Amino acid sequence: MFNQLDLEFDKLGALVNNAGTIDDAQRVEEMSYARLKRMFDINTIGPFMCAKQAAIHMAYCYGGAGGVIVNISSVAANLGAAERAVDYAASKGAIDVLTKGLGDEIAADHVRVVEVRPGVIDTGIHAKENASSRFKNLSNSLPMKRPGPAEEVADTILYLMSDKASYITSTSIDVSGAGASRFPKDQHHPLLLCGPKSSPKARGTRRAQPKLIADRVLDVSTPCPSLHHGLKRSSQPRRI
Repeated sequence: MFNQLDLEFDKLGALVNNAGTIDDAQRVEEMSYARLKRMFDINTIGPFMCAKQAAIHMAYCYGGAGGVIVNISSVAANLGAAERAVDYAASKGAIDVLTKGLGDEIAADHVRVVEVRPGVIDTGIHAKENASSRFKNLSNSLPMKRPGPAEEVADTILYLMSDKASYITSTSIDVSGAGASRFPKDQHHPLLLCGPKSSPKARGTRRAQPKLIADRVLDVSTPCPSLHHGLKRSSQPRRI
């Protein structure tokens, strides 16, 4: 993926690190190794590797021109998603740590690392799963009594990528309608993970589709391999 980027663009200015998958509702003691490995491969290791490559492309110490990495986490990381998706919440919690740690590491190299943590967002997944009634009840239990439109999440991402946010790094913004501090009344339903509760024996999954968007913004929804081995720091002077 980053090889393709190098062929088509002069530089990478921003990465929207948006990877996510969710499995059927299970308690921790019911989760298999295969389920956990898949969850963390997609939700954690993939974004880590993509953030690594973005840092290499952007950082002054590697000859880059600076930039911004926007990680997409979830308020489920703060709530724990008990009884349904603790693995998902944990995999997104790791992205919270990545945002803080990597942001501190490369701030001096003119690369900002920020994060958006969506809550209950109105997307097509609810219609597909015939979950509109349950979704409405969930939305009504939030302090703002409504779900958030996907456009508000996108607007937050665009703001964080803009020069207006040039002094913001190593932190996150919750787009959750005040729903990040407690579970809604539907205790089995972690924020953002919407759909009918299913049997622990079910194995169906849902996965976002990758998309490349224009003008040096890469939206990543699948894990990417490490493409740089044995990298050395650039001896070129930093560009001001």
